Amino acid sequence: MEGIRDGDCVTWAEGSATSNALIAETLEAVGHLRELKLWFGILTAPQNFAREGWQAGTYAGFHAARDLLRRGMAQAHPVPYSQLARFLTSGDWQVSVVVASGRREAGRLRIGPHLGAINPCIAAARLVVVQPTPALPEVAGTLFDCDRLVVELPAAASPLPEVTAGAPDAVELAMAGHVAALVPDGATIELGMGRSVDAVASGLSRRARLGLHTGVMTDAARSLMDSGAVTNSQKAFEPGRSVATGLLGSRELYDFAHANLQIVLHPADMTHSATILHGEPCFVSINSALEVDLSGQVNSESVAGRYVGAVGGLPDFHHAAVSHRNGRGIIVLPSQAASGRSRIVARLSGPATLPASVADFVVTEHGIAALRDRSADERRSALIAIADPAHRRELAA
Repeated sequence: MEGIRDGDCVTWAEGSATSNALIAETLEAVGHLRELKLWFGILTAPQNFAREGWQAGTYAGFHAARDLLRRGMAQAHPVPYSQLARFLTSGDWQVSVVVASGRREAGRLRIGPHLGAINPCIAAARLVVVQPTPALPEVAGTLFDCDRLVVELPAAASPLPEVTAGAPDAVELAMAGHVAALVPDGATIELGMGRSVDAVASGLSRRARLGLHTGVMTDAARSLMDSGAVTNSQKAFEPGRSVATGLLGSRELYDFAHANLQIVLHPADMTHSATILHGEPCFVSINSALEVDLSGQVNSESVAGRYVGAVGGLPDFHHAAVSHRNGRGIIVLPSQAASGRSRIVARLSGPATLPASVADFVVTEHGIAALRDRSADERRSALIAIADPAHRRELAA
């Protein structure tokens, strides 16, 4: 870590691509520096970014990042995922050092199974630091040429981050049935992040000849491949293979993806490309949200001033779906938050991540609101009908 110096902007390959121990080791090694910028994406374990003279930034407020944002140890930048590479290779947050779990292989570089914006970051960086870790999955797309200075640390026993989802509850199972009715056999699907999307994916297990082209592949996607629902036989881009920019799930997911010729990772500028997605015979995006208002606007970022979500890839995939000649953009959310607050709202409490002009399908446990080409009054009625019954009268007032 001696090559990291004052004024650097350091980023870690996100999610499953960097062990939490390596992130902590990096922070400890640079603790003496007075001025640093530190960028992170999906972060699964608490870390200490609090140093005078340091700035920490992220595009996401979920998992461990949520507490860092709440405590003022990091700032949120609402950057769409497809623009993340541009953000990190130019301007104030231009990356100079990249850190990742990985290793050198015969003159090439292998990193952990999440690409995102890391390829252009590596190409622009002055220094790349990798640390071998046991059971690093060898997934197509994670081995590439690198002409930057690469420092390989001694191997460590720290595992890659894992995230597991619980079994779907009754609300999620109801949503799963509604979503399944909207996804035709042979469609190429995108599955957003979050418990709700993982849960509704279970309802697609009886679909046939599905393709997968997504941002982050989870255990839900692995289950669809295991069930035979996802075969990728109808896809135009990477036929026969599930496409993602990263993996995030259990050890079983990483083992499943290891040397699996049916899985390939691509950088975000390809996975989130509307041009590529429009080449699919049918494309359906499935994403979660924090709130939907009665005009069809979607907030996936913050509630009551707290940044707890992300812009992420939602606009990229949803816009590609609704502008596709044979596409559908689906937003799923339980009708109520755990607090009892309605998630179908008269007015958003945070930003409009998606405008009303691209509204398509909204699904709660109470049904489906089909909003495309509907009038303002028709949208209002359709959304009130799928709100929790306890809030419908208030919403209709």
